[in-house]
Amino acid sequence: MLNNSGLNSTVLATEHMSKSEPVELLALAQTVESRQESGMLLDLAQSVISVQELETGLDLAQTVNSVVDSILLDLAQTIIGNADFAPMHGSQSIGMEGLNYAVKVYINGDELDPCRMLRSCEISYSEGESAKATLYLKEDCGEVDMYLYYNQLITIYAQNEKYTYPLFTGIVDIPDIDFMKRTRTITASNDRSNAVEKLGADTIRKIGYWCESVFGELDHYDSLNAELTDRLSTIPASFDFDPRGQAVLTPWEPKTKPDWVLSNCDCYYRQFNFKLGGATSLVNQVEIEVYHQFDRLFHRENYYIYNYCGFQNDIDYVVNVRHEGPPPKYDDIHSAANGNGWLVGNFRTRGTPPSGWYGTIYFSAVDYEYEYQPTGSKDANGNPIVNVVQVAKTKAKGDLYAMNASWTAMRRWKQAVNEKYPIVIKNTASILLHGVKNEKVSYTIKHDADKSKLAKNWGNEKKYFLPKGKQQANGDYTINVDEVIPNEFARAMQVIYQVEYTKILETHRRNELNLIAKFAPVINLDNTIFVDTDKFTGKVKVKSYTHKFNFISLLGETEINGACFINPLSKSMELTPFPNPPMRPDLPLVNYDPKIILNDYVVQYGQKIIETDPEADKNPEDVDDSAEDNEEEKHNEPNHVDPTAFKLYECQGYVRIETGFYYYGKKVKRGYAFRVQTPDIEKESTDTAEVDAGATTIEVNVPDGSIEVFMRCY
Repeated sequence: MLNNSGLNSTVLATEHMSKSEPVELLALAQTVESRQESGMLLDLAQSVISVQELETGLDLAQTVNSVVDSILLDLAQTIIGNADFAPMHGSQSIGMEGLNYAVKVYINGDELDPCRMLRSCEISYSEGESAKATLYLKEDCGEVDMYLYYNQLITIYAQNEKYTYPLFTGIVDIPDIDFMKRTRTITASNDRSNAVEKLGADTIRKIGYWCESVFGELDHYDSLNAELTDRLSTIPASFDFDPRGQAVLTPWEPKTKPDWVLSNCDCYYRQFNFKLGGATSLVNQVEIEVYHQFDRLFHRENYYIYNYCGFQNDIDYVVNVRHEGPPPKYDDIHSAANGNGWLVGNFRTRGTPPSGWYGTIYFSAVDYEYEYQPTGSKDANGNPIVNVVQVAKTKAKGDLYAMNASWTAMRRWKQAVNEKYPIVIKNTASILLHGVKNEKVSYTIKHDADKSKLAKNWGNEKKYFLPKGKQQANGDYTINVDEVIPNEFARAMQVIYQVEYTKILETHRRNELNLIAKFAPVINLDNTIFVDTDKFTGKVKVKSYTHKFNFISLLGETEINGACFINPLSKSMELTPFPNPPMRPDLPLVNYDPKIILNDYVVQYGQKIIETDPEADKNPEDVDDSAEDNEEEKHNEPNHVDPTAFKLYECQGYVRIETGFYYYGKKVKRGYAFRVQTPDIEKESTDTAEVDAGATTIEVNVPDGSIEVFMRCY
């Protein structure tokens, strides 16, 4: 595609030596690389090189950096001089086709003379760190300018007549003068943190996994670099910048197809070693306790029913009202129903029969009181017989009294729930080889009910509301406030799994090969190298590397540090994806009877009535239930309750008292009080519910690098 593009070969500047033949001064060369691993489609690098020296001696060192938050194509242009002077030995390099090369150093656009000024140079790249360059310069005699090169742009290339490789771009950070050696050491870095910030939030938030419950709110991050660190802890990968400044996300596991191969001829054996990760720092099993905390909203309803004396029809009432007395008044029932802190709804009553003839009896529906007229006679038991006379107080409707009443009492409250999820993540292959290397951690997934509009005001209602939530088997309606952040439980479980699984993988990756090879300008931190030597055979992913140049011996070399997984008993090279989150447990519920039948009570004539419970104000902790108090001491206590007394505080319904009179042999009764008690909410539904979800074990894979190590004795 690019061969047909007008950009493939472009003359930027020409000088007319004659009218007919232009002479090319600057040419644009393009290379296009595929970066499938990083998710990049095309990486376009351009180099503008001088084809002909200008007579004016124009210095063509210039760098143009493109910074874009969302990069499709990142264009980096560099104009550097030619490579006519290439003193470094190309035979001791990889990727230069054996041709000698020059190491060109530009500071603030000025090229440093390698023969006169440079003694040596080191350029280092390491996973997760800023790239650094250290140059050792010869310092001339005379006054020293400490600010020479200070805080200026530095660019380093390796170049020969065929290739130009960018090696480093950064800012000179620290100058150091060694008076004894007459050298100036300058250290430069490319400030990885600043490069991460320039990528923008949209790019960073496509990396790894994240959730608020594990890492906190996004607003709490003081930088994108801090957020990136958390996100990288959830995936087995490194995020770095190559010498061109392009961000690359690279898996830790070496690629199936290596980027290049190192043989015996490419390595210097003065430094070639391999070490395993420490046994004490290895982790092959993680015991996790996840606490899922949220509020459960309860809506409970009690259904009250009252039927005066069990009367089934109006005749029953008309016939019996003279001795049984009138039913409770509407206002008394309504006041009792609303006097217990529960909110009342669906309040319905049926009044007394209307005035009229009921058989041979005429009934007058009025608000009346009774007068008792002794007759002077006694019944067979010697009880005085009276006439009951109704004396009307005022005309009234039949609904002044209530023969039947029913209503619904509602109450809402919150209960804290703490679900415990014991989870074990382990790799059996590693355990069989090393034994259990265990680590224990805990996490809390907490939902703030105050952030829920529904939960915030729950329990503060001023009137009756219809039920809301899911009806449970015991009759309660409940709502779990565990979606303040939608899907947070599943997301947090995934992040926790990823963090701990990545920790296991990281400790199995601390196996490092360190060697010195010929200068390899093509190396990057995203490279996989297949090392095929008589001492070591296997693939490693580049973890760090350092280019070293000696401008006295004119030799360059690259020190490489590669890492690989080692788990010899592993049977799979695939990583284990996140399984489904653990099943949520059933929350505890307490059975109760929501239907409350109100009764009729009769206080015997002359019986003492106790209105309130004398034990109501006593602290339950002060009562020793295990001790049997002396009955005589109990009897002498001031709060002692007469066992023959009528306990009004225990009643649920209509209480009448006997007047001591009889009406045709039947005891005459009159209303005394209407009492309604609502049951207390049980502690099991108000105290924090501690729920164990049951243990979950997840078997994960840790791949093996399949390396071979030899000790050759010649």
